[in-house]
Amino acid sequence: MQKEIWNEYTDQEDREEIKKTLNTFNRVIDDLLILNDEDYICNILQASPTVKKKYNTFIRKYGDLADLSTEFEIMRNILFGGNLDWEEVSKTL
Repeated sequence: MQKEIWNEYTDQEDREEIKKTLNTFNRVIDDLLILNDEDYICNILQASPTVKKKYNTFIRKYGDLADLSTEFEIMRNILFGGNLDWEEVSKTL
């Protein structure tokens, strides 16, 4: 029998909403890392040098997207840390 990784006070309805929100955080983190790779994005889209420069400016305007991804990762850990039974999580690693 598989043990639950949830704390005992997290009810089933909350668990489903937590899963959806956690998946959203995970997608944002992963997508920011992909979008940060300007060479990959511009090459796959066969962007002109002018478009590459504009994309680079766009990324830098908001700071390094990899750094932003790290900030989302930290916030995800802070937000979701109290909902999981970390002893059970560590057993799955």
